[in-house]
Amino acid sequence: MAEFCRLDKLLPWKKSSIRVKVYRRRETEDSEGNPAMDFILADKYGKKIHATVSHQYFHRFKRDLPEDQWREITNVHVSDQNWNHPTHMLARHQYMITLDGPTGVRPIPSLRDSHMFDFTDFNQVITRVVDAAYPIDLTGVVGYIGKLQPTELDNEEKTCIPFHLKDHRNQEIYCVAYGQLAPDFNIQRRSFTQADTVICVLSEWRVTFHNGEVLVTGEGGLARIFINPWIEERDVMRHRFLHPDVEEPQDNNSVAGSSSAVIC
Repeated sequence: MAEFCRLDKLLPWKKSSIRVKVYRRRETEDSEGNPAMDFILADKYGKKIHATVSHQYFHRFKRDLPEDQWREITNVHVSDQNWNHPTHMLARHQYMITLDGPTGVRPIPSLRDSHMFDFTDFNQVITRVVDAAYPIDLTGVVGYIGKLQPTELDNEEKTCIPFHLKDHRNQEIYCVAYGQLAPDFNIQRRSFTQADTVICVLSEWRVTFHNGEVLVTGEGGLARIFINPWIEERDVMRHRFLHPDVEEPQDNNSVAGSSSAVIC
């Protein structure tokens, strides 16, 4: 019987077996233009790791590892060389996983019902303490929202929409949604009123720097926007924002892990 390892206990250059949730996945291409796939896998402790599949096994793991499902995965190869994107990691883990022919996959029941966001403090972003090589999760109150407009990104014309996200200390971060995230967010904004306190979660977004300014950007793919998600942090954030001088509520009846609106 296989012995299953926590993600934070994995060691490189050996075969291991894990029990994880397929947190996110995206289709991509290898250097020769063949189809490939990247995954973000998460265990019940909330630790995440980047896993990759080459084109030889693309169709198999696309079928066997659907997003949001829990899987028992045996004989995974753990590597300390993030050769795919060495300066643009997909998960905050020192190693990565390669899925190949000997890898086995079996469905298992959910091991954790709550969400797996790992929120970064605004101050870490503003002071540039955060490592820009890794994606981050943020939650805050939506402030200013700009207009949907075309822009050029990586020599490709895309739509974008700028907006501000504010925390309970009134610190603001300038954010930009690109690609399909932009028009989808623009549709959601039509339901907002000036009196609304709209809580937003940015999941798997990137910290970038432009003309000396700090930006947080999402370009689709793995990045998502959640509007007023049904998680405990939503009510804590709203309470902090509306009542900055009052202690946080102790009881919370929110349902962790679901959301009222998600843009992905």
